Amino acid sequence: MKRLSARLATAFGAVILLTLLSISLALLALLRNDPLTQRLTVLQLTAQAQGIEAIMRRDPALRPETEEGRAALHELAQRQERRLLWIGEDGIIHFDSANTWEGRGVGELFSRRVPTQGGRWWGERETERGTWLFAAVPTALGGHLAVGTLIPRLAFWRRFRNTLLGPLLQAGALAMVLAGALALLISRSIVRPLQQLVAAAQAMAEGDLGARAPEEIGPEEVRRLARTFNAMGERIQAGQEAQRAFFANVAHDLRTPLTSIQGFAQALVDGTAATEASRKQAAQAIYEEARRLERMTTALLDLARLEAGAMQMERQPLDLGQLAAERTERLLPRAEQAGLSLRCEPPPQAIRILGDRNRLAQALDNLLDNALRYTPAGGEVLVRLEATAEEAILTVADTGEGIPAEALPHLFERFYRADPARGGVGAGLGLAIVREIVQAHGGSVAVESQPGEGSRFTLRLPRLQDAEAEAAERPTNFA
Repeated sequence: MKRLSARLATAFGAVILLTLLSISLALLALLRNDPLTQRLTVLQLTAQAQGIEAIMRRDPALRPETEEGRAALHELAQRQERRLLWIGEDGIIHFDSANTWEGRGVGELFSRRVPTQGGRWWGERETERGTWLFAAVPTALGGHLAVGTLIPRLAFWRRFRNTLLGPLLQAGALAMVLAGALALLISRSIVRPLQQLVAAAQAMAEGDLGARAPEEIGPEEVRRLARTFNAMGERIQAGQEAQRAFFANVAHDLRTPLTSIQGFAQALVDGTAATEASRKQAAQAIYEEARRLERMTTALLDLARLEAGAMQMERQPLDLGQLAAERTERLLPRAEQAGLSLRCEPPPQAIRILGDRNRLAQALDNLLDNALRYTPAGGEVLVRLEATAEEAILTVADTGEGIPAEALPHLFERFYRADPARGGVGAGLGLAIVREIVQAHGGSVAVESQPGEGSRFTLRLPRLQDAEAEAAERPTNFA
């Protein structure tokens, strides 16, 4: 049973059957304990007893004292299909059409009798066959005449079968037909968009990354699944495009230094670099291009380790303001050479965090490197620190050319470059590394930028409270 429609129909059918079973059990219990049924039976037996008593009053031969009278009463009981009891004024049963209770006291047999009007009463007697229900009326001859009927233990089941079972089965059959139709309609409304979703998934598995599922049909859960699938498809497609762009960028950026290395090496080999100065220049160029290749491969390896969570972070308490001042001072000569103003505004007091100094320095270097590279001469790069009760906030702002609005959402993605024509590492890895390092420290990074007005990168890191810093720096003594 793999089809959704069959499963729904089965579930609806099970619910209907359980409902009918519950209703049937409730009706059976009602019929078994229905006082109205018992009352009607007592009234019917009382009427029959009064009729038989009137016949006995008119016919003196109907007396339990004689053999002829007893035979006549037996015949009358058979004809009426009832059990007759003659109870004397002494409370002893003198006649029983079933020939079992004669000589026994009525108080013994009917320990709980219910009196009614005019000296009449009714009572019950439990036996193995069921319950005997008797109604007794006083006679003109003295004593009582009791007429009884046997109510079998499953009599209520017969009444249920004869009166209620048929309508319940008809209602159940109709409900099953409606449930099947409803299951078919519901399954179609669910299965159709699911089939389209499966087709889109199969198309994507076969290489069509542009395959999408419709988001407008089906119940909300299916539409949400389609939206999630489409979002996943867009991310996969974007990732594939980014990887293709990455391979193209890496190939381009590798080709440039490799071409230079090959050219200068060839000059050394074939003697074109004949003078000592030209040989030194060729060797220096080879060295610089090799360093460029090393930086690129290191960046790739760092990002791969960060994304895989395989890079170990040596966390220790550190002053984020002091770290920012050190990295800024290290880049001052480069800023002065480019005609830029590079300043760091430290906070009035230390802002302590728990982090890996080397990795955080790498993240700051990447941000400062970008700011210096894309800020024209005469511009300014400012590093500012502030803090809240919970966070340390570091901002790197520049007055450079800014970033296009369409590039901002993708700026921290790996392999992404807002302008592929720009130089640098060339594969768009610097900001992706910054994001991974900051997130590994439990923080976040964001960017604000307007074209022509510069950019502002903001790092937020969990702040280390004073008590936590003291505990982290306190040496541990082992006894």
